[in-house]
Amino acid sequence: MNKLIATGTIVDNEEVTIAASVYEEVVEESGSGDAAGNRYVTLSCKKYNADEMPSAPWGFSEIAGEASGDLVVPGFGGGDDVTLAAPTAVKYAKTKAFVKDGKAQVYAALRYNY
Repeated sequence: MNKLIATGTIVDNEEVTIAASVYEEVVEESGSGDAAGNRYVTLSCKKYNADEMPSAPWGFSEIAGEASGDLVVPGFGGGDDVTLAAPTAVKYAKTKAFVKDGKAQVYAALRYNY
């Protein structure tokens, strides 16, 4: 079973919006573990004035590059904030790109474990 531990907007300005939700796998016998790969992340990015149209889905490095620092997701329900790490396994990556009002718009979604 997965438990939501952090969710919210990481970056929100006129150029880019990045949001994420972090879930932790809960093992009934021993509570939540700290083993690598036990966290599941949904990460989304909207870039409103991109330099170019992407030819492949954006990955973690492209989305993280849009933030000025670490990707820190606000804790859920009074929990601790979570700093996102690079994926150990990517489950889903999708990027949409189009031109609106003469500006390239890029919407990217990424789901992964770390």
